[in-house]
Amino acid sequence: MASPRRKESRQYTEAQATAWLAWLARGMRKRGQTVFLLEQLQPSWLATRRERWTYLVLSRTVWVAVAMGAFWVVLGLGMASIGFLDADPTVTVALLAVGGAGLIGVVGVVFGLALGLALGLMDLCRFEKKKALFRLVAVSGPLIVLGLVTLTGKPLNEALTLSLGFLMYLLPFALIWGVRGRKRNIENDIQTVEALTWSWAGFRKSLKKSWWWVLLLQYFYVIYRLFRAFLDGYQVDLLEMKTIPNEGVRLTARSAAIAGRRVVMAGVALGLLGAPIGALIDGLSGALIGFLVPAWVFAVVSTFAGVWFGGADVLQHYILRLILRLRGYAPFRLARFLDYAASELGFLQKVGGGYMFIHRYLLEHFADAEEGIEAGGGGQALDLDGYPATD
Repeated sequence: MASPRRKESRQYTEAQATAWLAWLARGMRKRGQTVFLLEQLQPSWLATRRERWTYLVLSRTVWVAVAMGAFWVVLGLGMASIGFLDADPTVTVALLAVGGAGLIGVVGVVFGLALGLALGLMDLCRFEKKKALFRLVAVSGPLIVLGLVTLTGKPLNEALTLSLGFLMYLLPFALIWGVRGRKRNIENDIQTVEALTWSWAGFRKSLKKSWWWVLLLQYFYVIYRLFRAFLDGYQVDLLEMKTIPNEGVRLTARSAAIAGRRVVMAGVALGLLGAPIGALIDGLSGALIGFLVPAWVFAVVSTFAGVWFGGADVLQHYILRLILRLRGYAPFRLARFLDYAASELGFLQKVGGGYMFIHRYLLEHFADAEEGIEAGGGGQALDLDGYPATD
C-alpha cells in the first residue's frame, strides 16, 4: 500500500486532465454556467440514456434501502424495549427477536431494495414521460406482491391480508417518493437543503388544506396531512455564497440530521409528559410505557424526516459522482482534481466554493476538444482519484 506522502506526490496524467476538463467545459457551456459548483451536479450531466437510467434505478434503490433499514432498526429496538415490560415471557422473547432482526437491518434493506427498484423504474417512466408504462409498473407492483405471497401456499384470504400489511409497511416511503418527486426532473433531481427554519404559518396553511376529509374519518389521509403539515412547516433556504467546495451537500447532510434529531426530541418531550400519566394508571410499568411509546413512535418518524430533508439527496449526489467516475467522466474526489487544475495547471480559479475557467476562450477550447479523449490510462487499474492503483 502506498504511503500518504507518496500518494500526495502523484500527478494526474495529461490525458486524464484534458478529458475531465473537456467534460467539465462542455457541461458548463451547455448550461450557461460561469462558475461550477459540485452541489449543482445533476443526472443530466450523464451523456447517455442508459447512464441516466442506471442512476435513477440505483439511486432510488439505495436511498430507499438505507431508509428502510434504519426504519426497521428503530422499529425493532422499540418493540424489544416495550417487550421487556410485558408480563408474558413469550411475547418478550418474540419482541427481542424482532429487535435483533432490526439491529441487523436485513429485513428492511431487502424490502427497500424491492421497493427502490420499483420506484426507480417508475421515475424512469415519469422522466421519460411514458405515462402508460408508469401506470403499468404502479399497478403491477401490488399484484406481484400478492402473487409472491400466494406462492408460499397460504390461502387467498391470508395472502391478501399479508400483502396488504406489506404494502401498508411500504406506503410511507412511497408517499415520500411521490411528494418529493412530483416537481423533479432530470435537470433538478438533486436538491440541496442548506438551511432549515420553522414557520408556524406554513404549518397552519398546510393543515387547513382539505380539512373536511377529517369529517369523513379518513384515518390514513389524516395521518398523511399531519405529516405533510410538519414537512411544510419547515422552510428550506439556500446559501447565496459558498466558501468551500461541495458545501451545499455537506449542509444538506447536516439539515437531514437536524430534522431527524428534532423529531426525536419532540417524541422525548411527549414521553416526559406521558410518563406521569402512565404512572398514575399502572405505576412504574405504566410510566415506562408512557415514556417509551411516544419516544419510539417519533424515533420511527425521524427516519422519514431525515430522508425528506436532504438525506435522499445526499445519497443521490454521491451515487451520481460514483457513476461519473465509473464512466470515466470525472474522478470521484472531484474537488481534489479541480484544486489541482487551479493551483498546479492554472486553468481554473476558485471562486468561493466553486470553480471557473480563467478565461472564456479557455472554456471554449476545452469544450470543443474531441469528445473521444479517454481518461482511463490505457486500461490500467485506477483508484477513486484516477491515479494508477498500487498494491
